[in-house]
Amino acid sequence: EQSSARLQLSAIERTQASVVGRAKLVAQLKAAREVAKEKDALSSSRLEEMKVLMQELRKAKEGHADALSVARKMRGEARGAESLLAKKDALLASQADQMEGALRRNMLLSETNDQLQAAARRNEVVTQLLLRELGQADALAHS
Repeated sequence: EQSSARLQLSAIERTQASVVGRAKLVAQLKAAREVAKEKDALSSSRLEEMKVLMQELRKAKEGHADALSVARKMRGEARGAESLLAKKDALLASQADQMEGALRRNMLLSETNDQLQAAARRNEVVTQLLLRELGQADALAHS
């Protein structure tokens, strides 16, 4: 997704270069008009050049509008991707916190279980000792 975002940013930069190219074409067209006004007469070849420049300008405007639309769409998609990544990062962090909490609880339960097993073993030993003593007391009482 980061690679996609980089590609989208690259496309946006190309679009910006197109805008600069359009501005250059507009400046050329203005310069050509000024020259025409100063000379007050246009030759047919000059008029043809102006027509070509106008066509190029129209194409550049159309291309610019298309590129701008694509750039806006891509910018929106990039923002959406960034937002999605941020949400996923937050979710992963939350899940990591939950897993860490569960691990701590498991460790505490394991420790408690170990303590209970040790206590049960001690109780078993004490029970055996008490049973022996009870047996001995019972034997003394019957003798």
